This record gives sequence, C-alpha cells and structure tokens, in this order.
Amino acid sequence: MTTIAIIPAGGKGLRSGFTTPKQYLKVGGKEIIVYTLQTFQKNRLINKIIIAAEPEYFTALIKLIKKYKLSKVKLIVDGGSTRQQSVYNAVLSSESDDTDLLVVHDAARALIPNDILTSSIVSAKKNG
Repeated sequence: MTTIAIIPAGGKGLRSGFTTPKQYLKVGGKEIIVYTLQTFQKNRLINKIIIAAEPEYFTALIKLIKKYKLSKVKLIVDGGSTRQQSVYNAVLSSESDDTDLLVVHDAARALIPNDILTSSIVSAKKNG
C-alpha cells in the first residue's frame, strides 16, 4: 500500500486581501506551503506528494521543492477552478490503485502535528 498526499494549493486567497495567495506568503522566513510540505516529507508513512496548483506558480514551487529538498514531491498538476477539481486532477494523475491510501490536506493549513497525521493514516489503513 502506497500512501499519497495530495496538497491542493490552487486557492487565490481572495478573502485574505493579499495579492499573493496565502500559501505562498512567508512566515518566519518560509512560505506557508513549505511548512505543510515539510510535515508530509518528514512523515515516515507518506510515500509520495502531489501538489495541485495554479500553473503560474509551478516555477516557484519547483524552486521551493529543490531549495528545501522535498524529495517526496513527485508531481505538480493543474489546480483547476475549484478545490474539488484540484483534488480530482491530482487523484487522476496519482496512478493509484484500490490498495493505495490518498490523504488530502490544504497547502495553507501548515500546523498539522506529525502525530495527528500519523494516527490518521494508521487509522485509515486499519479501518478502511
């Protein structure tokens, strides 16, 4: 069983009032999306990460992936016009099968504790 993390990062953050989507804003010297990706990168149960983003941010994401050595990020796909479309695009590109587990977590929700992520994955594998 492969565990694939899907990180929707296509939101424009219009309600925040910033011109840059919030997942690309820096907090503590790093973009918010980097904190999210590092959590999934460090988790021993995650095998692969797919990011669904706006194409205009692909180059910036590739630079961040290289800079922070996020080796589990295997693919960046077009985010689509809605969150649902973003997740759908990532699922289609995941090459997953019925034995794989897909975990979805928003790019701008950077504070997920590793133990919560791990227990959620373990529970999903155990209980279906």
